[in-house]
Amino acid sequence: MSEDVNASTIDTRPPALGAARVLMGILVIFAAWSTIAAGSRLVDQASVGNALDVITGLVWCLVAAGIIHNGRRMRALAVTGLLLHAVGLVVAAAAETAEADWVREWLIWRGGGAHYWWIPAILLVVAAWWMIVSDPRRLAGR
Repeated sequence: MSEDVNASTIDTRPPALGAARVLMGILVIFAAWSTIAAGSRLVDQASVGNALDVITGLVWCLVAAGIIHNGRRMRALAVTGLLLHAVGLVVAAAAETAEADWVREWLIWRGGGAHYWWIPAILLVVAAWWMIVSDPRRLAGR
């Protein structure tokens, strides 16, 4: 009887290879890089913009963890993080148009992510696409 229970708990799914590993690696590197860069700027000069950048970097860390784990709750966490980033992009664009003082600083979303070579905007789109394509419920229905 105990052999049946142990046999049913073995994960027979193949590991993620190729594009999945590349995306996960890029997400982890960008999350760490943006959080460390924002944290060092916050230490040098405490401001609203730098604090928002640290929060944005931490949310990227949560998105990366959610995509890597790919469990039901972690996927929900990653989707929430991606939605927060989408809102952040829109808010930063609106504040930049209104010429708010806190947007003049070095923000991840300033200019659509131009100071970070548009990596945040590109990762937002690619990670959202990956969340749709790799949905286990959709894959199980095939």
